Amino acid sequence: MEGLAVPNSSEPTRWGNVRRHLLSAAATAAVGILVILLLQPQKSEPQTPRDADNEQTAPVHVAGHGVIDILPDTPLARKLATATVSTENLSTPLFSSTGEIVARLAVGAGTVRGANPPAAGRADDEAEMPAWTFGSPDLFSTYNSWIQSRRDAKFTADEVEKIRILDQAKVDDLQKTAGRLKELVKAGSDAPKDLQAAESDLLQARLQMEKDVYEAQKAMKDAEKTRDDLTRQLIDADAPPDLLQSAKEGTVIVAADVPESRVTLIREGAVCTARFYGLPDVTFSGKAAKLGTILSKDRRTLRVLFVIDDPQNRLRSNMFAEVGLGADSRSALTVPMDAVLHEGEADYVLVAAADNSYRAAAVEVGDPVADTRIEVLKGLQPGAKILSSGVILLKPYVVQSLEEVN
Repeated sequence: MEGLAVPNSSEPTRWGNVRRHLLSAAATAAVGILVILLLQPQKSEPQTPRDADNEQTAPVHVAGHGVIDILPDTPLARKLATATVSTENLSTPLFSSTGEIVARLAVGAGTVRGANPPAAGRADDEAEMPAWTFGSPDLFSTYNSWIQSRRDAKFTADEVEKIRILDQAKVDDLQKTAGRLKELVKAGSDAPKDLQAAESDLLQARLQMEKDVYEAQKAMKDAEKTRDDLTRQLIDADAPPDLLQSAKEGTVIVAADVPESRVTLIREGAVCTARFYGLPDVTFSGKAAKLGTILSKDRRTLRVLFVIDDPQNRLRSNMFAEVGLGADSRSALTVPMDAVLHEGEADYVLVAAADNSYRAAAVEVGDPVADTRIEVLKGLQPGAKILSSGVILLKPYVVQSLEEVN
């Protein structure tokens, strides 16, 4: 048709080539920029406060078995304090143990007699014994039976000697009669049958004497066995007869179990104190009277008996007490309670080994002294320099050091 322009067919091709050149140039520029970025050195990130702290040196370093080094001029080091170990005079108990009253001899209690008092006009040292009261009816019965058994043993022992003397007198008399008849028979004034009868009586008397003495000795041994058995029962019941016999009025016997680890700290006659739960504001004095001979296999404790003075009759049988053992006046080492670290079954004190270096020394401690100090029984020497406060902050390091192999 006339008047219409026909488009040129070569234009689309030309625009397609231009577009491809532009895309290729853009891709090349992008790759170049990426290469430049990759080749540039990376800038370090600013450190956070936490990262800076991690790069600092640790305030405590484990230097060996039981040894730690503490970096000075650190917040931790400024919380620690040191002290020098010294001695002081003490009369407080080394340690305490729980006990119970097993026997009590009240002021004015008097004495008690056995079931069969001695005959009138005859002295008998076994007739009377202190009138103890016990927390157990069975123990009271055993005590009375023991008193009677002592008198029975003494009585049968006396009977043996009396029977021997009496029968020997009979034998001696018959011996004289037989001797006289023998002379008369020789002289012809008496018949031989009279001599035979006298000699028969003499033999019979000798046999009877042997029988009587044997039976008397058997009765004596039976009585002594009964006495010994009852004595053993009293000992097993924490009421040994020697304590029951020798005690004065106003005496109380307290039995306590002392741990095996503390047994070496106790001796007979050592001063002790006692505070009873029923009388918490009163402190009684006494001493260790008897140490057991057998250690409890299950509880690993030793039975110890104490005699406590109760002049005002304020105590009662079966009352519980806290017995303070080893209250004798002594020169002792004490340290602040904060200086002692407990780990496992042991106690430790940090002793200065060098500048800023401390060694964990195993110690044996007693009971607290006052409210802030504790007595050290073993493991420290006077003059030693120790960490006295803030030690609990070092416990993780101490535990780690104790696990280190030498």
